[in-house]
Amino acid sequence: MMALRFFFLFSGLQMLLADPQPSESFDTDAVTPVSIAPPRYIIYYKNNGHDNVLSKAKFGGAVVKEQFEEFNAVVVEFPDEVAAKTFQSVKHDEVEFMELDPPRFLMAGATSDEGQTLGRAYLRGSKADAETQPSAPMRQTQARRKYPLYGLNMIGAHAAQRMAPSQTANVPVCIMDTGYTPNHIDLPGTPFAVGDPSPVESCAVPCCCNSFNQCSACSGSFCSCGAGQYRQTCVSTTGCAALNPFQDGLGHGTHVAGTILALENGGGIVGVCPTCKPLVVRVFDNQGGFTYASGVAAAALKCQSLGAKVINMSLGGPMSTQLEAATFSRLQAAGVLSIAAIGNNPGARMSYPAGYSSVMGVAAVGSNRRRAHFSEYNHAVDITAPGVQILSSYPPGRSSFGFAATMEVSSEGGIATVSTKSAGMFAGSAVGQLPSTGVCVIEGNELATAADNCRGKVCLMANGPGMYSAEEKVDACKDQFGVGAILYGSPDEDLTSSSSPSRDVVISQEEEDVVFVLSLSTTEGEMLASAARTGSLSVSLKVEETESTFVEGAEAGEANKAPRQVSSYKYEDGTSMAAPHVAGAAGLLLAKHPQCSTETVKQALLASARPLPAGAAGGCPSGVPASYCHGRGLLDVYGAMRHLCSSSFCANRTVCAEIEGRRVKPPLHK
Repeated sequence: MMALRFFFLFSGLQMLLADPQPSESFDTDAVTPVSIAPPRYIIYYKNNGHDNVLSKAKFGGAVVKEQFEEFNAVVVEFPDEVAAKTFQSVKHDEVEFMELDPPRFLMAGATSDEGQTLGRAYLRGSKADAETQPSAPMRQTQARRKYPLYGLNMIGAHAAQRMAPSQTANVPVCIMDTGYTPNHIDLPGTPFAVGDPSPVESCAVPCCCNSFNQCSACSGSFCSCGAGQYRQTCVSTTGCAALNPFQDGLGHGTHVAGTILALENGGGIVGVCPTCKPLVVRVFDNQGGFTYASGVAAAALKCQSLGAKVINMSLGGPMSTQLEAATFSRLQAAGVLSIAAIGNNPGARMSYPAGYSSVMGVAAVGSNRRRAHFSEYNHAVDITAPGVQILSSYPPGRSSFGFAATMEVSSEGGIATVSTKSAGMFAGSAVGQLPSTGVCVIEGNELATAADNCRGKVCLMANGPGMYSAEEKVDACKDQFGVGAILYGSPDEDLTSSSSPSRDVVISQEEEDVVFVLSLSTTEGEMLASAARTGSLSVSLKVEETESTFVEGAEAGEANKAPRQVSSYKYEDGTSMAAPHVAGAAGLLLAKHPQCSTETVKQALLASARPLPAGAAGGCPSGVPASYCHGRGLLDVYGAMRHLCSSSFCANRTVCAEIEGRRVKPPLHK
């Protein structure tokens, strides 16, 4: 749904350029509605033509928004499309050419409506609330349970981190996003974290609009609109404040930062590169909004000026520009590795900056190593990383981390005496309530078949070791028209050993065919199966989102029902979540091998990536090559570390000697 929402935003922007809205407004402070980006243009001038071009553009009503003297370019915003076309139609000897400056958006929130915090915040817009941050003491009250991160296990990050820890440098990684939360207990604080207060390119403001879609800004966070007007959150591109880089009111940037560089402090989460130094260049306001290609280029150059070796961009949009292309080519030549999300609009369309050859484009997979259904596929995909149900840091008190799963069993005689206290949910499960429904038992460790009579029922299956994964069992249940699945036990451990046993196992499901997938302990699952075999049994399932996380020290099996506390972590989906895995991996390799160049590290990441299949096995549409879905394959940090040691003179011999002298368990690729 978020991907579609961004698509509609793109469409609205393009329609505006073809058919501009009326330019009249209630007053001189009028701003444009949320779905429309005021058109901007990049004018390239000949040598010594700067002053004349600016003078003529201003005479035509343009406002200068940005200047790039190193590229002989100036970014302007005309009052309307007519003024822009008028300027373009007149021959100017000093002008080389002129191009549209397209918008750029965040690349997250690609799941169903239950998790649409990004889109809802932007459409509703409550800037005053979004800027309210908890005080620093909040850090001391967070639970210190260490959460399992399937993404880091999948890419072999833990094995790479253990190599010669004393040989690890502080590599600066720039995060171009919505800001950063330095008071989060798992993130480096200031002054180690460096922020840039550059103004964002657009900001959300409250306004009143009439039936002609003409809007006027109003004071305060609540508008009192007159007759025939309606309240709306609008976007302004003038007068936007220089927002504090260390006050992330949306949470997207804080989430990205946690995946890259969360600290190893004995609890919470840990990033791919826990010693990396955060550089924060803010490009979005507290509602997410949008920026322009020129804003992305300016922010990337700011990252370079701050000393960045790696840049993470969990953002993108349609249409390339010469300005962006030139910027990232220059950064590549200067030894800066730029990494961007490939995009969340499932299809072969291109998103930029990931589409430039000088930028690493990152696609997303789930824990099943299949392409995430929202991940774009095209020739710009360089590598793939985890991007489904990624747990990371979030501004304290602003997340909806927890999901409470409950299960009630009934029989013909009423409530059955079968305990389901250990009920939990698998990531990817439907959210809501399934009324009382029959149960079919899948015997052994097999897949559901027609003989099991599961149509319209909940499939009850063992999740023990065998040739079939949990996801394959759920798929087989759905093939037999099952409406839900309960898996009991675990291939590795009894599910009662963790208060959230299934959260690091993701069941990927297509949006149009999502069913409830719950877990039970081995003991309770076998009891339920036995009862179902001997009589008529029904179950009702409920999964509801909570505003908090699991309580430290709760009894096993009771944590889902225990009193909750405020959370500072959240699960998110999107190629926005995949890109920071690669940025963190690049930072970690540079930290362990400081004599290696960013280009050498990039080539090591690509050369060591684990190939993933095309077709249904890899989640690719029919006829689409694996390279379009996955690039070189799945990110393998430990493999890249070994590749550097075996093929590069720049490799740190101390690290390499430790790799050779110790038997390190490799990542669990299947």
